[in-house]
Amino acid sequence: DELLENNSNAWICEKDPDAIAGSILQVLSDKEKRLRICEAAYDTARDYADIKKNGIRFSHQLKQLINSYKPQPVINNLVFKAMFFLYRVQRKILSRY
Repeated sequence: DELLENNSNAWICEKDPDAIAGSILQVLSDKEKRLRICEAAYDTARDYADIKKNGIRFSHQLKQLINSYKPQPVINNLVFKAMFFLYRVQRKILSRY
């Protein structure tokens, strides 16, 4: 979920003067929409300022991250040394040609 949603709890526009001016005019001209979005923005701010709700959200995201983690196989030291030895042998053979 996005924190800010255009025309729901925020007015989001492009970063150019014409778009900003158009958004300002839209905000000023539609009182009902302005009040609805302001109320939704206030509710969003209050919701995200609640430490208990933030803790629950963080816990949920952490659980998702842990559940999506796929452990990578670990190469032990002996296997690594054998692979490195074979690499050096290959380099030596190829250097002769």
